[in-house]
Amino acid sequence: MSRPRAAVNLAELAAVLGWRFHEVEVAYSLRVIPDPDVRRPAALGPRWSPRLAGGLYNRRDELAGYRQRGAAWADEIRPEMRERLGVDVPRAAVWELARMGFLHRVNGSNQFARWTADVFDDLDALDVATRFGAGHGTTAAAELLGVRTVDVERLATRNWLRPVYMADNHHPRVSRSAGRASVPIYRHGDLLALQAHPRLDWAAARAAQPGQRSPFTALRECLFKTRLTLDAIGDGLRGHVLGHRYWWGGRRDQALALWRGLEHAAAAQHVTDAERGDDAPVDRCAAFMSFLEFDAGVLA
Repeated sequence: MSRPRAAVNLAELAAVLGWRFHEVEVAYSLRVIPDPDVRRPAALGPRWSPRLAGGLYNRRDELAGYRQRGAAWADEIRPEMRERLGVDVPRAAVWELARMGFLHRVNGSNQFARWTADVFDDLDALDVATRFGAGHGTTAAAELLGVRTVDVERLATRNWLRPVYMADNHHPRVSRSAGRASVPIYRHGDLLALQAHPRLDWAAARAAQPGQRSPFTALRECLFKTRLTLDAIGDGLRGHVLGHRYWWGGRRDQALALWRGLEHAAAAQHVTDAERGDDAPVDRCAAFMSFLEFDAGVLA
């Protein structure tokens, strides 16, 4: 471990700092280690100049805290967050906080950077994340949506609804040989986004009687652009609710900043849809705002 005299790549930088390679990868992904300053062909990967690498070498004692914290699984950071915040932190809330940008997933893996969990202290965001990240089985999802289980299954078949994971089915009458060893679990926020989408006829689905054909059977498969719309509506719903928590909690500047960001994102996406030639672009802001006016009690 010594000061470098030439440009170094990621593996060589790890040797300079005396770290393991994956520790440097984590620090680089979180911008603890600054972006490389040597212009090289992309095939050669990132490289740091002797000046920048030498500066990191001089700060190695300061950076050691980041190295020691490293990355961890959700179940490893949950007890630490619970002890520090004084409230329970469900596993689903950890994943939802990552979707919201409060926690950082390391290089797209299923691990989270410990130091982002160390500095997190937003109890309002945690409460919203717990609600929107909660999981529901098919029956519970149908009850939440006010429809039959067959309607939920049709939405899943058409790819409008995707499970966040598959859970073991512990029903005593179910065996693995029957092919029903696992059941889909759907995210609460995804179910809310579906209710807010203007192209789904919820009135017809809720009026359907047992034995009748599901109105969702005629749906086309949910394509990528529609998936982006659903994600945007879900983000808008969640952000709107969190903004209200901020507002009534006295954090009005944060609430206004959050709402303005949602409005700008929705407007930009609306323009993008029109430029692509979409005959009927969906206004995200109008979609989730009209939903809140129609059935705000679902968010409680």
